[in-house]
Amino acid sequence: MVLTTIDSAAYNAMQAPQGPVHINCAFREPLDHSNQNWSFDCLRGLDRWFRNDEPYTRYLEMKMVSAFGNYSCSVIEVQDIIKKAKQGLLLVGAIHKEDDMWAVALLARQLSWPVAADILSGLRMRKVLNSFPGFDKSILFIDQIDQILLSDSVKSWINPDVIVQIGSRITSKRMEMFLESCFPSSYILIDTHPCRHDPSHVVTHRIQTSVADFAASLCQCNLERKTSRWKDILMVLNSAVSQEIMFHVHAEFSLTEPYVAHVIGEALYGNAAMFVGNSMVIRDLNMFGKGWLDHTTNGGNMMMHNIPDFIGATVSGNRGASGIDGLLSTAIGFAVGSNKHVCCVVGDVSFLHDTNGLSLLNQRAQRKPMTVIVINNHGGAIFSLLPVAKTASPQILQKYFYTSHDISISKLCDAHRQFQMQ
Repeated sequence: MVLTTIDSAAYNAMQAPQGPVHINCAFREPLDHSNQNWSFDCLRGLDRWFRNDEPYTRYLEMKMVSAFGNYSCSVIEVQDIIKKAKQGLLLVGAIHKEDDMWAVALLARQLSWPVAADILSGLRMRKVLNSFPGFDKSILFIDQIDQILLSDSVKSWINPDVIVQIGSRITSKRMEMFLESCFPSSYILIDTHPCRHDPSHVVTHRIQTSVADFAASLCQCNLERKTSRWKDILMVLNSAVSQEIMFHVHAEFSLTEPYVAHVIGEALYGNAAMFVGNSMVIRDLNMFGKGWLDHTTNGGNMMMHNIPDFIGATVSGNRGASGIDGLLSTAIGFAVGSNKHVCCVVGDVSFLHDTNGLSLLNQRAQRKPMTVIVINNHGGAIFSLLPVAKTASPQILQKYFYTSHDISISKLCDAHRQFQMQ
């Protein structure tokens, strides 16, 4: 934590406008009072820092040094790291533009690495119309990485040597914990903004540029497509877990949260967008959400490098505010800004914290129709999964955390003249 934080502070202090910086230190997890043993494993990733006089996290710019498209030495160094990678992983966090989704697809084809895509990247809910069935093999999406990491033996085996992350926030807590413990030799983070995002304190190279520019810089590298037993095993693991999830989701005779998350992705049509609530909803969609791939469509509208058309379902959320207030109103604003049919998926407590948003739904100016799906489990179920559930009494949990209710969401919608189905 200390090295990456000081490197970030020093970098920002020297940028315009120059000045002092403030450092926040997170010493413990919220609502977790359990004792944490200090592990010597955190020293494993410091070998490179001990061997030279450079900062642990280096901040780089994509600068061309000639009119012939030659890049600076620091960028060439990153290109060499990627060339030499034996077990590379492309991690896609939150991205917000369809052009960036295209650029990530191009980058994935160039790298030929496994791709772990977050729910907020838009690539988990990818909608691809494509006439060549090889697309799903040319880009290996590890959609079930969250479930794969449940196995300690598999988690210790995965061990990528280079990670390239596109975009910022990662939803999965399990993925963040994995990043803290896997210690890749290089962790390269690419994003357009200068702000820091390194909760696991592992970033070694921070490049402020667009995905498209970064992908273009790699076009000059002539990256070799390597076959890898590591990649093949990941593909088999992902396929096995995916089939197991599909079996259990459809074998249930009741309406479960994994089932809802699974079918919502399949039901979204081409030009729709999704706004995802916090707590359990975004976690369920990140674990069980699923897009679709159609090989039957005419491929006459293929784009560059034979990448097929994305019929994108842009996914957004308000995660990071660490709260549930105003989610419905935010989703309505998102619908206005995106000018798309938006499917808003929220939990019942989130919905009840913003019932004023129902009155905004009646104002249809400059907005296409919205679909609001409320996952009603009658309280804050997320707290049953947090450490506080092991230490607090059932009475305390019920009163102050679960906040169970018997409010009729159906009648609440009727009162605001909103059509509803159950």
